[in-house]
Amino acid sequence: METLARAVGFKSKDDTKFTINKMDESIEWDGVTDKKPDNEPSTKRQKKAHSKSLYSLIFSQDGTKLYSGAYDRLIKIWDTASLTCLQTLVGHTHVVCALALHGDFLCSGSYDKSIKLWHLETGTEVRTITGPVTQEDEHAKDAPENPETQRESTAKAVHLDRVNEVVFFKNGTNIISASTDKTVKRWNIAM
Repeated sequence: METLARAVGFKSKDDTKFTINKMDESIEWDGVTDKKPDNEPSTKRQKKAHSKSLYSLIFSQDGTKLYSGAYDRLIKIWDTASLTCLQTLVGHTHVVCALALHGDFLCSGSYDKSIKLWHLETGTEVRTITGPVTQEDEHAKDAPENPETQRESTAKAVHLDRVNEVVFFKNGTNIISASTDKTVKRWNIAM
């Protein structure tokens, strides 16, 4: 039975295509290039990547590494030439559904309503981003009238629902996050 692809990415040097099927634990990759003759056999390969379904993937800028997030709450770092797992990042308590890269840092967003910042060289979690809400917070316009209540309710979670997207902004000193709670937030992560 065919399943829908959840994500697709290309490794720039040789145009290798990587896909994640919607309800699969595997990464599938195939050499896709305009130079390949039509009659050449497929180079499609598949590898089980996680213990539960995959959700997201992103490439390093040079195309040598692939980062995957999944329902098993893990982030895995892969060598794209061999699809060997180089490292596993553990820290989220629910599905990892958003990934972003900037320099030596990876940012992840999750169904657990958190955003985590990871140092790629060491594989360590540098920070879990939590409230309070900043003035740039789009949610502020919908906040309760009592500011004390707002501070208490937002200091415990980045968002009130899952974090669907994370993006580095302003040369990596800020992260923008979007959530199912219908908010977009900006977080200053300057160190």
